[in-house]
Amino acid sequence: MDLRLDISFSLLTGIGELAVLIRLLALEAMLRYWYFSLYLLCGSMQCLVWLLGTPTSFAYATFWLCTTPLMIGLRIAVVAESWMEDRRLAKPTVVATIMSNLGLERHLKGLGIALARTPVGDRYVLEHMREGGFNLGGEPSGHIIMSDYATTGDGFVAALQVLAVVKKHGKPVSEVCHRFDPLPQVTRNVRYRAGKPHEHKKVKSAIADAEKRLNGHGRLIVRPSGTEPVVRVTGEGEDLTLVEEVVDGIVDALNQAAAT
Repeated sequence: MDLRLDISFSLLTGIGELAVLIRLLALEAMLRYWYFSLYLLCGSMQCLVWLLGTPTSFAYATFWLCTTPLMIGLRIAVVAESWMEDRRLAKPTVVATIMSNLGLERHLKGLGIALARTPVGDRYVLEHMREGGFNLGGEPSGHIIMSDYATTGDGFVAALQVLAVVKKHGKPVSEVCHRFDPLPQVTRNVRYRAGKPHEHKKVKSAIADAEKRLNGHGRLIVRPSGTEPVVRVTGEGEDLTLVEEVVDGIVDALNQAAAT
């Protein structure tokens, strides 16, 4: 089945392309939270579609659910696997940032797809995609880039690609999109007035101890924000309690360094 964008609108049976776009754009601001609230109350996408009753509503609900940060890793995994099967993935690699969940990396590895990581920011993702000749990338903040169609994140393109996979497999959205379970992730922010507390000797020691405790079963990212005087500490791993403990240890060291 050809799942390219030029025929993706055929999934919305009986509704014109222009009418779908106009209605989706007009309803986004007003109904964004209303749809999601209904989804939570109904407990399933099938029940939501039954309640709302139209293919357009189904398209909008799917669009929103597929463009929230919670769904980014799952969505890119769905597209990557489908494109790999259809030989549309330029190379067996997906480009993401250092903040992308380790669960995504492990899932893709099981499919024979590598995950290349870049600094935070979709411009770095796009740069690496261009340098390496890759055509799929994204970041947890919400952007997903499909360079066959655009050089920026496009929620409509992504939603249509997911809808295409749903149509292809004939299964519920909840089943199609559940590719892996993201690992628990914890982020703490430490504000400072001056200097570079993340380079302090005690902080580096705390980071080394934390990595030793994780023992390869998680990741740590300690980085200064590019927009404010804050050091962001992110940890993820299989054991949430352990992740919280090691992150808190680094945060304590950062607070001490920032106070000196």
